[in-house]
Amino acid sequence: MTKLLLPLMFLGFFGCQHKESVPNDVSTRASGRYRVLTYSINGDTLYSDKGINKIGVSEFYIVVDRKKSDSVRVGSVYKKISDVGVAIQTKDVGVSESNGVFQLSAGSRAPALYVSKITANTFYERSVNGAPGVVIIPLGYTFKTPSTPSQEGIIISAQK
Repeated sequence: MTKLLLPLMFLGFFGCQHKESVPNDVSTRASGRYRVLTYSINGDTLYSDKGINKIGVSEFYIVVDRKKSDSVRVGSVYKKISDVGVAIQTKDVGVSESNGVFQLSAGSRAPALYVSKITANTFYERSVNGAPGVVIIPLGYTFKTPSTPSQEGIIISAQK
């Protein structure tokens, strides 16, 4: 029964769009379902498809869906192993394309930083200091100090 919940959540969550005439604009080309490969906070890997799972999730995806010609809805969909339901976090971001790279942008101001892009079939997102991003923190988690500034914040990589 719970295996049916994830596909039904996808359909219900992203199924509100009319499919008769799907435009071929930048947001449509960026759309897709991306399986999360790694999820880290300040350089500490909390989830990896190679076996690390400190956040206790399964079926962990990023879904990018067309909202308007220049914006997409980015959703993280995951199932907590201990729960019956599926959790969804969403944000609406702008999208532009240059040389086959889709750049996602959110209206964040300093000190917040949001960097996200889709290159080929790979999704990358980094959010720092309260910028919009996927936030899954285990109970009792102690934040570590990143060893380099490029590791600061929450970093996700996912593959189509």
